[in-house]
Amino acid sequence: MHAESEPTFLQKVAPVASGLAIYLCSTELVPGWGGFRLGWPPAAYYAIVATTAAFAGAVAVRGYSIPGLFAGPVGGMGALAATTWHLTQVSETWNWLIVITGVLGAIPGIGLFFVLRMVQDAIWPAEPGYESPAMHVTPAWRDRQPEQPS
Repeated sequence: MHAESEPTFLQKVAPVASGLAIYLCSTELVPGWGGFRLGWPPAAYYAIVATTAAFAGAVAVRGYSIPGLFAGPVGGMGALAATTWHLTQVSETWNWLIVITGVLGAIPGIGLFFVLRMVQDAIWPAEPGYESPAMHVTPAWRDRQPEQPS
């Protein structure tokens, strides 16, 4: 795998954090499912998911941070709404069914990302191999060259 195509640390962690937020918030929104029983208003859970999904969307695809920043919350809140609805309809379920429901709920956000990506490409195309410095986390030791013996 080439270094340019290898996902960065943030690209690996952000979707996991967003998915975890969707799962935890959807179970907290539905009585009888939440493990923490926080009792927060629904707007708080949607704000948490919108924030984590905005971050995940912004770092997901190199060169397309702005489309991801706007599409991420749409997909995240759609996934939260879908999984919350699913949990209100059942008394027990499988984890894979929750994941599929969340992915189906995220489809509008995924579609919005592709539309915004086309708009961005029409206005200012991303350069090949472009990578925002904020998205690239590289340990300092990785760039060091071995010392040559004198």
